[in-house]
Amino acid sequence: MIHTSVNKLLGGVSGIRCFQANQTVGVSGNTTFTGIAFDSRAVRGGELFIALKGDSDDGHRFVADALARGAALALVEREVPEIDPRLLLFSDNSLKAFQDIANWWRLCCGTPVVAITGSVGKTTIKEMTARILLEISVGVYSQKSFNNHVGVPYTLCQLRPDHKWAVVEMGMNHAGEIRSLTGITRPNSALIAKIAPAHIENFGSLEGIAKAKLEILEGLDLATGIALLNGSDRVLLEQYEVGSVKLKSIRYFGDSGCISPSFTRISNVKSRGLQGISFDLTVDALGATRCIQMPVIGVHNAMNAAAATSAAMSIAPDISFDQIQKGLEGYTSAVMRLEVHNCLDGTQVIDDSYNANPSSMAALIQIAYDLKQSGQRVGLVLGDMLELGDSAIQAHLTLGKTVCELGPSFVIGFGNYGEFIVQDSKSNGIDVYKASSHEEAARAALERAWDVLLIKASRSVGLDEVVKKILSFKGELNG
Repeated sequence: MIHTSVNKLLGGVSGIRCFQANQTVGVSGNTTFTGIAFDSRAVRGGELFIALKGDSDDGHRFVADALARGAALALVEREVPEIDPRLLLFSDNSLKAFQDIANWWRLCCGTPVVAITGSVGKTTIKEMTARILLEISVGVYSQKSFNNHVGVPYTLCQLRPDHKWAVVEMGMNHAGEIRSLTGITRPNSALIAKIAPAHIENFGSLEGIAKAKLEILEGLDLATGIALLNGSDRVLLEQYEVGSVKLKSIRYFGDSGCISPSFTRISNVKSRGLQGISFDLTVDALGATRCIQMPVIGVHNAMNAAAATSAAMSIAPDISFDQIQKGLEGYTSAVMRLEVHNCLDGTQVIDDSYNANPSSMAALIQIAYDLKQSGQRVGLVLGDMLELGDSAIQAHLTLGKTVCELGPSFVIGFGNYGEFIVQDSKSNGIDVYKASSHEEAARAALERAWDVLLIKASRSVGLDEVVKKILSFKGELNG
């Protein structure tokens, strides 16, 4: 992680100063710090605490707490009462200063960086990429979903000079946000996964989403940067063609529907139920095809694996197929992303409550279909898909029709659009329940018979609380 002196920091980053206008004393240039913190509760000792102003709180309120916990100094926008000015650095905009520090430190380290974005799958691809790269060397990658204007600079500040790679996830809600993030990161390569109607209310169309995602390429060097594009995504490829950024090196990943020749591609994809998936992975640069067996559910994860392979090879071209295979087959799902919980009574809960949009819901229903075909009794707890704008009602009605065609043992709808999800199932004699609280949803699920229960909605719907309540009642193996 970042380790430097105040003198070096001031020499590398403009807009940061030791003094306020009315002060005569300031931080010593020889003062050093190790690490960055923007939450005082995360201070362990020696960090630079950055006081950020948020929508609901102001980090300046916690400067004293951060210093009491051992922060070496704090970066602030204004004087903080009763704090020794020798412990403060100043900036007119602490967020901008944080981002500038991250950019400076990233360039100081010179570590190869791959940036990853997409409407769906970006966190999974990021995790798979890191798992592959960990087979060859040490590096850093975005923790949790640290993919915004605060999370990206925080990830870059975790770099050490001995790190051989970095994998940085980038998300967005509005146009221009990824342009800012890629400008801070200056990646060596950038990957764009599938374009889907996530946050579509802010963009108006899939084309608008694709255009905003393509901003990630603006941070690349036109001569040496590598664009990694989903060659099976027509909207993405069309928007790239009409866009202004044209790189010399483009690599595609895809499946049998790949529009362009692919660098990595998948075929013969098969579900193994709750045991995972298998597929053939072809890597042109290695001149070989391997059968990969991954312990993750959902055949859509085969495409994520192809993307992750491309991402890893873009910054570690000497990696072997053995290392790629070992990394992919050693990957396990992240928390709340198709996370399988084994209950003491032999039933299983699949927690996919981290996020949801029509594309990821379709992937979940495909998993439910595969499980039902294998003889499992499948139950569903489904909640709102948010930020769909004017298409929200129709999207939930479409989801409801798909659920009805699946014919689960039961479906529990939750949230403002829950009624639309269960509407068709109710009229076709499928056991349905519309829950108005997490407690009610959990109780309704526990009152019904199932072998596997799948739970999914947008994050702010909070269906992870339903997962917790069910597991607390049933008990979990190794939980």
